[in-house]
Amino acid sequence: MDKILRVSPLSRYWETEEGARIHRPDLLLCEEPFTGLVRLQLGRSADRSVCSRIEDIVGCELPRTPASNSSSACTVLWMSERDWLISVAPNDEHALASHLAVSLESASAAVNIVTDSKTLITAEGSNVRDMLAVGCSIDLHPGVFTNDYCVQTLLGRVQIVLRKTSIRDQFQIFVDRTYAAFLWEWLREVALEF
Repeated sequence: MDKILRVSPLSRYWETEEGARIHRPDLLLCEEPFTGLVRLQLGRSADRSVCSRIEDIVGCELPRTPASNSSSACTVLWMSERDWLISVAPNDEHALASHLAVSLESASAAVNIVTDSKTLITAEGSNVRDMLAVGCSIDLHPGVFTNDYCVQTLLGRVQIVLRKTSIRDQFQIFVDRTYAAFLWEWLREVALEF
């Protein structure tokens, strides 16, 4: 059987095997290719016991409010009511999805691996908030957009999920693979200003 080759949507920008990178004096943008992603959606009939089973599997509480996320061995991002995006290490998504599917078999739930539909870009540095503010209407002030805050928004006219990590001046940008190259070109151009 032939092996399926994974190709990053930003592979044409790779200078090393680690993925695409943009270096500026106070700014670093790095693709984290093949980060495992699982989309979890619960039906209205799912009760607290279903959420407890999920929390046991992912190792943290499910975020239940807009613009929030929880972290442990994986990161759980709130997408909407009863809808989460779970980020795990590359190749861990299959085991997680399988475990969730078995545990939620009798519940009204959908568990889907979406790893190949998105890519993750990490942006960090003392100028990162200013750079992101060029193309994002969200208030990125540290007093507003705090650690472990996440939103779905536009960046450079591209729909993204933006997450502030617990690391100082570091953000994660989840972008659909079909728009990844467009966003990367936009980020590269804007980064030249910093």
